[in-house]
Amino acid sequence: MSKRFDFRDRIPPLSSEEITRHKDFDALLQTFEAGRQKEPPVRKLWLWAAAVAAAVTLLLVAYFVWPSARLGYQQVARAERSFVAPPL
Repeated sequence: MSKRFDFRDRIPPLSSEEITRHKDFDALLQTFEAGRQKEPPVRKLWLWAAAVAAAVTLLLVAYFVWPSARLGYQQVARAERSFVAPPL
């Protein structure tokens, strides 16, 4: 059950002159390094500061908005009692 596919493309073969022109890997690497822009460290600092501020804001909202996140005195006192009270 082998299928034989016949792929034909319209790309002309490269000449030996074109091949040797692109063999210089050091020049290619230098042009790549020259064109690459490095990210400034200030941008990374702002990213970390924004992430920390978002986490702190989320924790504060969770603490103050949802009252079930905090246990009051009455809730703690009820939680410490046993489910079945002994008879008097």
